Amino acid sequence: MNILIFPEYPYPTNHVVVETVYEQMLPGRGHTVHMIRPAHNLADVEVRSAPWTSGSLRLFPFEPLGSAANNIRRRLHQRRWLKNLLQGLDDVTVDVVLVRNDLLSARAAFLFSQRRRIPLIYQVSSPDAEFRIRLGREAGFRKGFYSIIRGNLDLWRRRRICRQADVVLCISDAMRDHMVKVEQIDPARTFSFPMGFRNGPLAPNDDVAAKLRELGLPKGKTIVYTGVLDAVRKPEFMLGVLERVVRKVPDAVLLVITQQTDERRVQFENQIARRNLNVKVVGPLHHTEVSRYLSCADVMISPCPPIFEYRISSPTKTFEGLGVGLPVIGNEEVEEHARVLRDSGGGIAVPYDVDTFADAIVSVLLSGEQRSDLGRRGRTWVLNHRTYQHLTDYLEAILLNASSRESLAALPHGCN
Repeated sequence: MNILIFPEYPYPTNHVVVETVYEQMLPGRGHTVHMIRPAHNLADVEVRSAPWTSGSLRLFPFEPLGSAANNIRRRLHQRRWLKNLLQGLDDVTVDVVLVRNDLLSARAAFLFSQRRRIPLIYQVSSPDAEFRIRLGREAGFRKGFYSIIRGNLDLWRRRRICRQADVVLCISDAMRDHMVKVEQIDPARTFSFPMGFRNGPLAPNDDVAAKLRELGLPKGKTIVYTGVLDAVRKPEFMLGVLERVVRKVPDAVLLVITQQTDERRVQFENQIARRNLNVKVVGPLHHTEVSRYLSCADVMISPCPPIFEYRISSPTKTFEGLGVGLPVIGNEEVEEHARVLRDSGGGIAVPYDVDTFADAIVSVLLSGEQRSDLGRRGRTWVLNHRTYQHLTDYLEAILLNASSRESLAALPHGCN
């Protein structure tokens, strides 16, 4: 197939799906992949030969989000650049178009697919609009007004493109259920397409031992968290858990892996200092390095505040922990997360409560047999169900059948 992808993230990017599925696995299976995406340090559009097997890389200048006025200018610039790049495809064969999240590109992609009479696939990997509305409401009317307005506008745009697209890929089964039951999207063309695990051999024992020494982590007593430190995620929750864990496991350490380098990380590190806790914060890391750091830990903590946005999200970090053989402690209120822990047998789902999280972590840290059993079962499940090879098989079947609603209806609509 000849696939045109709008992957959202600037080129080059540190994103496992974009690099693994779009840039490696699809081209590796003989598909020609053309990409249109932003790039840093460009003054105008630029077309390059694809760094993968076959296709092209079509770039436009990256402009970050900013004030309302800047965002309007950004939209006008991007509209002009996309028109230019799409015109350059006039003599290029394209069989299907895939847009990941990017609402600015989605309209142009839809019009292009209509002109070509080819299917459009729209992928929703995060409820960004809902998060933006929530943050605006929490900030109060005066500070959050723009965020609320923009979030509602993005929600309207997302609903429109989901109804126009031939296929909608949702980040989880829970999001698919919401899209079908609440947003009234056609169930035959609505699929769940979660994140997965980039499988490979586990880090050698010598490498893990060296990393433990480098980070000053105690063997058998390290808890790991990987992810964002945003206020809505309530990162102070895991500090409260650590305070209770060290009452029974005095040498326990929390390793935090994050891509954030902004004020939110500074605030989190200030909380650590005020509470005098033994926490190591590392990152940013390339996604290929994360598993080596995870292998230094003994249990993963993956708490999600039980709000709507997390209930319909993918338990991405849980897959990463299970994939390297780590027991994962998550909360039962987020059903998608709890189901993965139940199905895999690789973790424990508990109520979203500091004490119950701490008790579960202590039980795992103090029982090497339980830790080993949970880790083995979790890794086996992920390797059987959630590698990017499995997900690419699934995506490839959707791509090949995207032009026929009848064919789409006959396909599995989830990865389980």
